[in-house]
Amino acid sequence: MPVAGWCGSGTPSAGPSSRGRPPSARCCRRQRAHADLAHRLAEQGHEPQATWAADGFLAELDRRIAWSEAHRHLVE
Repeated sequence: MPVAGWCGSGTPSAGPSSRGRPPSARCCRRQRAHADLAHRLAEQGHEPQATWAADGFLAELDRRIAWSEAHRHLVE
């Protein structure tokens, strides 16, 4: 399964970092933009995004981004 991406600080962009802190608001916007692009590519049948969608990875990515957005207040 692919990694969602990185947000400049060296921490995974979806979900909490290794220090237990969620990403910043800017990072959350970047996560959402990348996820939206992956969804569009999957809908058009592009690989590997279509496989990620079929395997449930994009749904999991959306849940992780929602968690990050909901917990932004912990670092802002």
